[in-house]
Amino acid sequence: MSSLDLIGRIAARRLRDTTDSRHSRPFFCILGLDAAIVSAISSHVAAETSPGGGAEVCVCFDDKSGE
Repeated sequence: MSSLDLIGRIAARRLRDTTDSRHSRPFFCILGLDAAIVSAISSHVAAETSPGGGAEVCVCFDDKSGE
């Protein structure tokens, strides 16, 4: 298991345990992490919470960094 996979699994489990299960999809915000980490978290959240395993993700970069 890669470190990104582990981070994604832990974050998804934490979100699942702390969110209200009455809603059909989770909404959350991730700030200050690399795109690879955000992707790993989003992939695991989508797999655990969405029937089709889909997720809508937006990664915003800091304008000052030039990325």
